[in-house]
Amino acid sequence: MFHVTVEVTTECLHSCPHCNLRGASPDRMEPDELRDVLSLLVDRYDLDHVILTGGDPCLHPRFEDIVDVCFELDLDVGVNVATATHPVLGEARWVFVAFEPHREYGLDEAVRVWREVERYGPEEMSANTVVCRSTFDKLRDVNDLVVELGARAHYLIAYVPRGPEDPEDKYPHLEVPGLVKRLKRAVLAGMPFQEEVPFGQCVHGVYNLHVRVDGRFSPCQHWRDFTVSLEEFEAMADLEPEGPCEGCPRFGECQGGCNAYAWYVTGRIMPDPRCPRVREGSVPGF
Repeated sequence: MFHVTVEVTTECLHSCPHCNLRGASPDRMEPDELRDVLSLLVDRYDLDHVILTGGDPCLHPRFEDIVDVCFELDLDVGVNVATATHPVLGEARWVFVAFEPHREYGLDEAVRVWREVERYGPEEMSANTVVCRSTFDKLRDVNDLVVELGARAHYLIAYVPRGPEDPEDKYPHLEVPGLVKRLKRAVLAGMPFQEEVPFGQCVHGVYNLHVRVDGRFSPCQHWRDFTVSLEEFEAMADLEPEGPCEGCPRFGECQGGCNAYAWYVTGRIMPDPRCPRVREGSVPGF
């Protein structure tokens, strides 16, 4: 399944410590612009669904038109939601509601948003939580809450720092997989080589493509200053294993882990420094 996320707006009512759009100038993609880029991707990749993200997508003043463009192209629609909602969410295949205990509005507001979206009646609802220093100790409580609400899945998304000294990255990375195994309906995204854990990875060039609000392409939405042509993106699928990735049984689904994480922490694209194989230090230069 080829996975495309589209940043339809950078607008959001909040300024969360983990958000890579924090401080971004308000901008939005118009429906005609979305139609042009999705038409290209549908033809090129036999696309069958799209995830609308932001910002907070429902803040787009023409959000219903945005969704209609997707339906015109026979695409199933998923939407990431912070606190803004819209009745057209009832026509979505998937809605992913943010449950971030460190946000200024807290979990009570997230529950209110969940119930409001639930009344609209989308096909499936799941929860997203970023794993960072501010959330790590609260993940079990958040998981209990979203399972009680009936979330189909709880996606735990590993934080991508702004640099090597980002305080939100100072949490026990290696404890995360064990925690995930003890949670219900939890899927870990963005951490490499985690055995026996429900695992999701972008697999650059194979699985995940992000469209920025300006219409440019990126391997994922965490890359704020790294864009590629589609030809460059597709070439990433042919990356050969190197260093500690060589011979790894999970390289096909991991592709070196989160390359965005490596970029911001080390200043270069390399195997993910959180990976246990890299941490062993058995390979010079890694």
